Amino acid sequence: MKLFSCQRCEHVLFFENTVCTSCGTPCAYAPEVESLVAVPGGDAGDTFDVELPTPERHAVYRKCKNFIEHDACNWLVNAADGTELCRSCRLTDAVPDLADTKSRAAWTDIERAKRRLLYSL
Repeated sequence: MKLFSCQRCEHVLFFENTVCTSCGTPCAYAPEVESLVAVPGGDAGDTFDVELPTPERHAVYRKCKNFIEHDACNWLVNAADGTELCRSCRLTDAVPDLADTKSRAAWTDIERAKRRLLYSL
C-alpha cells in the first residue's frame, strides 16, 4: 500500500487516515487522483473545493454519505457525480442492521477491505 503525505505538514499518512496525526488536518481519499487530500472539517454534506496534486489543481467534492453518517468510509465523491455514495460504497448491495454493534463492526471491516481491493486493482 502506498504511503501518502499531508498537504499541510508533509507528515506520513496511510490509506485509511481521515486526519493527519501530526497537525490534525482532516483528509480523505480522492479516487480520481488516487491520493489523500486535505478537506475542510465542519458540516458534512456540503461541497468544497479541494487542492489536488495534479495539473488541474482543484476539483469540487463532497464526503461520501457513509463517511458522514457512519464513519465507515474515507473516500470523496466528485460533486458532478450527483450521488451521495463514493465509487466503492455504490458497489454494496446489502447493508446489515447498523444498530447491531457486531454487524456494524463487520460491515465496516468489509467496506475497508473492499476499498483496499479497489485501490490495488
